[in-house]
Amino acid sequence: MRGRLFWFGLLPVMLLLALAAQSSAGHGWRLWALTGVSMALLVLMRTTVVSWFYSFMAVFYVLGCWFKVMAHSASDLPYVEPAGNFSGSPAEWGEYYEFAIVIGLALFIGRVLSLMVWDRRKPHERQWEFRAGGVTGGQWGVLVGVAALFYLVNNLAAFFVTGVNARVTLPFALNAPLAFMALIGFAMVLATYVARDVAVRQRMTPTTAFAILMVASIASVSMASRAAVVMQAIPILLAAHYLQSRWGKHQFGKLPVLMLGGFVALVLVAVSIYRVKVFSGVAGADGEMLGFFLLESGLLVVDRWVGAEAIMVAVAEPVRSMDLFWRLMAEDPAIGVDSIYQQLSGGKYELLKGLTFLTLPGYFGVISLCGELFWVFVLVLAMTLLGLAFEALVRRLLCHQMIPVALICGAVANALTQLSFPRLLGPFLLQMLLLAGLLGLLLRGPFGLVERRPAPDAA
Repeated sequence: MRGRLFWFGLLPVMLLLALAAQSSAGHGWRLWALTGVSMALLVLMRTTVVSWFYSFMAVFYVLGCWFKVMAHSASDLPYVEPAGNFSGSPAEWGEYYEFAIVIGLALFIGRVLSLMVWDRRKPHERQWEFRAGGVTGGQWGVLVGVAALFYLVNNLAAFFVTGVNARVTLPFALNAPLAFMALIGFAMVLATYVARDVAVRQRMTPTTAFAILMVASIASVSMASRAAVVMQAIPILLAAHYLQSRWGKHQFGKLPVLMLGGFVALVLVAVSIYRVKVFSGVAGADGEMLGFFLLESGLLVVDRWVGAEAIMVAVAEPVRSMDLFWRLMAEDPAIGVDSIYQQLSGGKYELLKGLTFLTLPGYFGVISLCGELFWVFVLVLAMTLLGLAFEALVRRLLCHQMIPVALICGAVANALTQLSFPRLLGPFLLQMLLLAGLLGLLLRGPFGLVERRPAPDAA
């Protein structure tokens, strides 16, 4: 976001929204403290040494813990996700703000420490060159075609389809890597090709933008996920925009942004129609059900973000403790709707035939249920530092190619924010590291990536 739009657009709007929430809810000084922490997190994103992991974590925190509360407080609309025993008393709201503020401070301090210790300077993309040249239109066509075939198989077998249990179970636990490839793996391959093309041409071409949005849209429909097109396309487009603005040879046009808006609108309609068919059993595009899903999609601007309700569940839970935290960390994902958090939150999802839905605690809920502000701070700080270290490792594996690194960091931040069972996080990160290593070999081999002397402005 450009400087003027950030300082004179976003931050004043945040203050106005906080003022409206305070006028309606009267939450006192803690509301302003949370607003200050949220603004500080966003300001810290604007350092010259960018961290994509921190940036996505900060944005998700602001949307889930600050924006959602401000929007609901100002409008007095009910929260969508279950909030356990949270009654909305002044004492519980006070604890909510304290826990949210401590989480935000831990994120902020973790990033400051990384800037002081190991993130003082990062190699820029201009230190590398690709001998293979840019990606041709034919190569993009093949990549999109392979994506369409893979995601068709994914949809039929339900390796990863939102809420749908797998229809095909492969031997040797092969469903897991295929689900990973559907969720983010194929997008990592796509991002590696985009990195090569953008580096060679020094800009994002309309053909490249179209290929990104086609693959992400196909993935969204295949997985019945409205978020997939956003979580796959936006990190790639943002990183490409960042590089293009740093290089300064070409202006980043409005066409990719307009294309993104168009594709997202089409995907929302297509996924809503698909969900009507799969989740409700209606064979066609029933008007009433379709209208419900489209309305739900529109409300996702506020309610899609995890954070607020999870902290509400924690602060209102009388049995919160470190013992409960460790039980959550070790819980078997196979337990599904009978899990600890589903019971504490009062989630009303049921195990339907072939379908499983859960309300998500994210790291907000899992860590906050330890019960003590000190341990909340320590655990979130440790998570932040480990995430930043993971970003540094991935950056090295991928030869400092910013575009696939941005995508991976967005996926890790999203996985932490939407955490359901912590035991699933380890295999997810391991698969990501293995694929990043393989893509690093692709970069150095067929793509002909070689290091060259740093550009004068990156020295």
